[in-house]
Amino acid sequence: MTATPSEIVVHAATKQEKKGDKDNVLWTEFGSKNVYRRFEVPNPINLDKVTANIENGLLHINAAQVSKPKEIPAKAA
Repeated sequence: MTATPSEIVVHAATKQEKKGDKDNVLWTEFGSKNVYRRFEVPNPINLDKVTANIENGLLHINAAQVSKPKEIPAKAA
C-alpha cells in the first residue's frame, strides 16, 4: 500500500503454487495476477497516522485527516 495526502494505492499480487504428490499427476495452468486499486480521499490525510492490517482476508486501512489550521484572533492590549 502507498499513501499520499490525496490518495491511497493498494497493490495485491497472487501466485499459484503447484500441489500434488509423486503418485498422482496434477495438471493445472494458472497465471499470476497483479491488481492495483487507487482511492482518492476527499480531504488530505496525515501520512504519519496511516495504518493497514489484514484480518481474515480483509484489508483494513485507517487514515486520519490532517488537522485544519485553527485561527486564533489576536486581541489588542
